[in-house]
Amino acid sequence: MSLVNYFFRKETYNVDYPLVNSPGDDSHKNMVIPDYKTYQEFYNWVKQLPGIESPAWSGLPPNVEKINRIRQGDALIVDTKILQGTGDEDMDVGGSGDKDDDGAA
Repeated sequence: MSLVNYFFRKETYNVDYPLVNSPGDDSHKNMVIPDYKTYQEFYNWVKQLPGIESPAWSGLPPNVEKINRIRQGDALIVDTKILQGTGDEDMDVGGSGDKDDDGAA
């Protein structure tokens, strides 16, 4: 199903249709389209939204920050090993190692 077909279905125009589903994350209720008529009502609704949004609002898993920190930690460990020289055997920068020009070691 394409994104256009997913977002622009008949149900999406219902007032109680959830803008964002937060599966497994009870700290953020499903956000629904507000049924307001005036600018001031809509403005007040926007102002009452939480200051910190759930990753689910962007279609990301709730633990995306943890996953990102794990990846950053792994990259830091790899970079530290390279700087300390302990990861040299894992890297093949030049591809030739310590060989001379004639191929002898």
